Amino acid sequence: QRQMCIRDRYRGSEKNVLKRVSRVVQKYKADLHIECFGDSPLVDPMIIDNFIKFFKKNKYDFVSNTLETTYPPGSEILVYKGSSLIELDKIVPKVDPLREHVGFNFTRYEKKFLLKNLKAPKKYFYPDIYLEIDRPIDLKFIKIIFSYFTKKNVNFFTLGMILSLSLIHISEPTRLR
Repeated sequence: QRQMCIRDRYRGSEKNVLKRVSRVVQKYKADLHIECFGDSPLVDPMIIDNFIKFFKKNKYDFVSNTLETTYPPGSEILVYKGSSLIELDKIVPKVDPLREHVGFNFTRYEKKFLLKNLKAPKKYFYPDIYLEIDRPIDLKFIKIIFSYFTKKNVNFFTLGMILSLSLIHISEPTRLR
């Protein structure tokens, strides 16, 4: 099975990301696609692996934690079938301004696709702790997290470790909105 590598590139319209990603899925014959957001630098790869395992064991077109916020914002993960994405690309009108989004469009056609939201287990249920970068204070918070783990010489840190840090060491106004 061929994997996409750094030298592989595919360019397309910024306003039609749905088409661009769909074409990449077609080109590489990807059976599934994982989507995380660019403003979320702390998505836990172990949780992504758990979502993929769940997806592969079940018969959903789309598995995510975005349909109901239970994980900390910034922990969004979307996993969907490559074939369903290609079908979605055909369904969403070519002039639809929401083609700038990919996985979100599945939620607009929930009668056509089988969707599943994975709720956070209790240890990760912190929908009010923001781990995404939308404002300058968010960037400051993310820098505090990286600085803390860098000083401890920890190169890989999990969502659980981040939550422990934020709940114990960081003031309320910095981490809550």
